[in-house]
Amino acid sequence: MKLCDKITALFVLLAVGLAYGQDEDRTTIINKLEFYYYDDHTSSTYLGVDNEEVGNGTENGSFWSNANAGKLKDFVRALLKSEAQGGDLALQHYTAKVLNITNRKIQVYLWNDMTIINRSNVASSHDPGPDSNGRIWPHAAHWTVSQNPDWGGYMDMGLYYIDHTSSGSNRSDGLAWLKETFLHELMHTQDKTLQLGDSFIVMGHGYRYGFDGSHNYWEAVPNNRLAYMEAIASVPAYYYNFDDFTDKFAKFVSNHHINVEINAPSQYLRYMRQLFGYNDHVWLYDEIVEATGNAGVLTSGGNHRLYRIQDLPGKFILHNETVMSMMMVMTSMHVAEIDPFIWASKTFNDRISRNQYQDPFALFVEIFAEGMLQSGETVADIKQELDDRSYSEASFQTPYTFVLPLAYSDYFTAYTSNTKDEFKALFDNELDNDLIDVYWDHFKDNVRINVPIRSGRTWTDMTNIANECGVNQSYLPGTSGRRYEEN
Repeated sequence: MKLCDKITALFVLLAVGLAYGQDEDRTTIINKLEFYYYDDHTSSTYLGVDNEEVGNGTENGSFWSNANAGKLKDFVRALLKSEAQGGDLALQHYTAKVLNITNRKIQVYLWNDMTIINRSNVASSHDPGPDSNGRIWPHAAHWTVSQNPDWGGYMDMGLYYIDHTSSGSNRSDGLAWLKETFLHELMHTQDKTLQLGDSFIVMGHGYRYGFDGSHNYWEAVPNNRLAYMEAIASVPAYYYNFDDFTDKFAKFVSNHHINVEINAPSQYLRYMRQLFGYNDHVWLYDEIVEATGNAGVLTSGGNHRLYRIQDLPGKFILHNETVMSMMMVMTSMHVAEIDPFIWASKTFNDRISRNQYQDPFALFVEIFAEGMLQSGETVADIKQELDDRSYSEASFQTPYTFVLPLAYSDYFTAYTSNTKDEFKALFDNELDNDLIDVYWDHFKDNVRINVPIRSGRTWTDMTNIANECGVNQSYLPGTSGRRYEEN
């Protein structure tokens, strides 16, 4: 079997569910999630769910007899029941993995928002956070122990958007969309990265996501810290719905567009930004124009400009959440499905909590790489070994799994770093220099020459990148001896 066939076969087997169906997944969910259904937002009365009973196949109580709850019932069944009774084993598998990051209980608020919700007459002490349409777009937040000693976070989701987009058109499979979105939001409850958005507030208006306050899969947002937070939230969602991931990947390799909002504060305030402490990236569009000489293509709505992903410098590509998440998915999947990502997320939480002013993407990449090392190995020692002999002698003798986060970061920033200093700048110059040197001096040329970015669904290219780093197999749980198995 060829090296690329070997690794592809193994990670596909892992992806389709060798680990699914374990009773401990449902046990974790039963113990860590609590559901509250509000049929009438003007009443403080909610309908609860007895997780143990539902997990054992019994549906008692007002939630189950309520005619309005609709697909929210199927959603709860998917999380709590056995497969024979409507449980979704893949959803349970990734939900349990995510919940184990902080190992704290999460509140899940379910709302009947088919009637418009007005914040002023919500009777519950919990604010459901309706959008401008009076509906509940799924959203979530993390709580620290000091904020809430009993709960690690919460999320809200409503009935309306299960079957309707924001424009009102009908969804073809709203429950599948809700499950994927749930995993995205659940990851937000586990992430200890703070927004640190003060430098993006100009004259009382926040520009973290731009003037409009929203983001989409292919937008470059001013605060790349927020892009990182959205990226890690999408990883478990993409594992659950891998078709969605492959669609995003196909768009990347075909040089799909990234959109950038052009609404920004006045140039006078930009000129005075250092005096007022504003972040340069509030004026992200202006930065791009100045760096590229390209004004982009105006969108039909007139508030954004379009750029081809691979035509932008890498430092701007990393203002997009999707490219970051693709790197994370590919790195973890080519080693041991989602487990390396989960380990990195746990370790990251501890270190970002000590210093929130670190660049989160740089920190995550460094931890990701650390998790791929064997116990007792150091990057410095490996660098010395590689410096002492030629790359060709080392390439396929040892699986340099720790190089994968950098190789995929290089690929998904379209190989736009022309110098080592430009590559360092992708990580805000915070990545370990030995780690940078190992990739740039010993792997970068072979990766770029042998795995060009081609149009089309080039899955073998993803495996070939791993092969160029000496990684020729994926590992079953407990078989690699690497640090990510220390969970």
